[in-house]
Amino acid sequence: MNDRILYPNEPPRQPAMPQFRRPPQVEMTPPDFPALPDNDASEKNPRPQPQPKHMPVKPEAHYGGEPHHTPLPPHPNHPPHGRPPRPDMSSRGLWGAHDPAIYRDPVSGDYFAYCTHQNVYRSPDLVSWRYIGGIIDETPDEVFAWSHGHDLWAPDIIKVGDEYRMYCSSSSFGVRESCIYLAVSDRPDGGFKYRGIVVKTNSNSPVNAIDANPVTDAKSGRQYMAYGSFWGGIRLLELNPETGLPFDKTEAEDGRTADSALGVPLVTRPEYCDRAVEGAYIVYNPDTDYYYIFVSYGSLSNDYNIRVARSRDITGPYIDRNGRSMLAGTDGESNTGFMVMAGYEFENSEGWMAPGHKSVLRDGDDW
Repeated sequence: MNDRILYPNEPPRQPAMPQFRRPPQVEMTPPDFPALPDNDASEKNPRPQPQPKHMPVKPEAHYGGEPHHTPLPPHPNHPPHGRPPRPDMSSRGLWGAHDPAIYRDPVSGDYFAYCTHQNVYRSPDLVSWRYIGGIIDETPDEVFAWSHGHDLWAPDIIKVGDEYRMYCSSSSFGVRESCIYLAVSDRPDGGFKYRGIVVKTNSNSPVNAIDANPVTDAKSGRQYMAYGSFWGGIRLLELNPETGLPFDKTEAEDGRTADSALGVPLVTRPEYCDRAVEGAYIVYNPDTDYYYIFVSYGSLSNDYNIRVARSRDITGPYIDRNGRSMLAGTDGESNTGFMVMAGYEFENSEGWMAPGHKSVLRDGDDW
């Protein structure tokens, strides 16, 4: 991490728009990988057309009322998991890699990027990437019955013992009929099998169950999952390390996860900005003995930007470099959280718009 993220001992200041240099274009040549077992999902797993990730506007202007919160049966003429075949993506590098979760496999030493729309990429060096297929054969029946979402959003992975655990989101644009579910495998490049729903929400819930980030507390060894998008912001839910599912599985009468079982709040934003925060990612830095939470503010279609705050404890409170709590909820000038990246444009250039849902990798001594 750079010195700004680590909050050096200097007078507090308001976060300013950072100045970035445009990175050079890199030729993404597919590397030669060892042959993988025959579970490459590119042909076996047809997929739906991509749907936009959740970013609601003000509910009264967008919905004309709250959405229906009772799961509906599949339409008899609409196959619940029908997906058209995908084109060959093996030579496209990271083109179209949305909401990437970066991961280095301790067994093979290779890097993986797990992305929205069931896109998985593999690389030996973080430069040359190859598309290797999907994550799970089809949307599990239990998941589809709740969310009616064909697509898979913002997956993230953690390895526990010999088991790779993938946390996947299922939802549709602009609603809280969402759920996060767990799929497991004995390898990072495929073969994931559904284990169960972790958390599910609807219009009666104070939060939205997408954008999972599994994380292990470096101090206690306890396992958690950060999640949330808009509405009630970011929550932290404790998981059972034996199963990867939550300890508390209490449900409300309408089938959603009970409010008491949704975890503790970590980050909230005020109503005037549509409570626009999502895509949380937590990392621990042993050099500073701080946990850092990275979140996305704003709209993925225009003003997305990345903020960071830190805490001595994984459960918070998370404080920005100016001493403000990420739970304040007032933030009248959108200054809470230190801005580490935002859209920009130099004169006579195309510029870069809406950097957002992110992940952080520590690779040896490098970040």
